[in-house]
Amino acid sequence: MNVRFLRRRLRALPRGWFLMAWLSLLAVAVVGVVDMGNHLNGTRGWFPALASPIFDGGRDRGVGAVVGYVFLLVAAGALTWIAAARRGTATHVVLACGLLVLVADDSLGIHEYLGGRLAEALGLQSALALRGQDFGELLVWALLGIPLAVGYLLALPHTTRASRREALVVCGVVAVMAVVTAGLDMLGPAGGYFGWPERLRSLVSLAETVGKLATMALIMLTALAFAARAARRAGGPVEE
Repeated sequence: MNVRFLRRRLRALPRGWFLMAWLSLLAVAVVGVVDMGNHLNGTRGWFPALASPIFDGGRDRGVGAVVGYVFLLVAAGALTWIAAARRGTATHVVLACGLLVLVADDSLGIHEYLGGRLAEALGLQSALALRGQDFGELLVWALLGIPLAVGYLLALPHTTRASRREALVVCGVVAVMAVVTAGLDMLGPAGGYFGWPERLRSLVSLAETVGKLATMALIMLTALAFAARAARRAGGPVEE
C-alpha cells in the first residue's frame, strides 16, 4: 500500500518537479566532483584549475555553499507561496523563516563568529576531540533554534491538520540535514585528533559536502511538491 501511495503521489507531480529533481541531482554531483578535485589539488597537485578555495565544498560562500543557498531559498519561496495561497498554513511561514535564518547564518558565518565569542566568554575547553569553539557553535545553534521552535508551537493552533503533516515532513528532512551536517562536521576535527590518514579525512569532507547538499535539495523538492499540490487544490477543501 505504501508503494502504491508513493506512486500515486509521484504521478500527480508536474513535469517541472521532475526537471528540478534531475537538475538538483546534477548540481549535487557536479559540486561533489569539483570538491574532490579541489582536495586532490591540495594533496597531489592535480587539477590546478580547481585550486581556488571557492571550489572547496566545505567553504562558506563557496560554489557548493551557493548551490545550497539556492536550494533553501527556493524551498522558502515555495513555503511562503503556499502560506499566501492557502489558509491554515501558519507553520509554513515559520519554516520559511527558519530556512532564511539558515542561509543568513551560513553565508555570514554567524555561528562561527558568535561560537568563538561564546567559547571565550564561557571558557569552553576542548573535549572529545572537539574544540571549545565547536561547543560554542552548538550553543549558538540552540539559541537560534529556540525562537523558531516557540514560533512553530504558537503557529500550530492556526494550522490545519493537512498543513501540519506537511510541516512535519519538512521538519523531518531538516532534522536529517542537521544530523548529517553536524555529525560529519565533527568528524573532521576528530580525524585530525586521532591521526586519520589524509585520504580518509578527505572522504569524510566529501561525504559532508554531498550529504548536506543532497538533504538541502530534498528540502527544496519536498516544498515544491507541496506547492504543486496546493496549486492543484486552489479553491478546494484544505482538510484531509
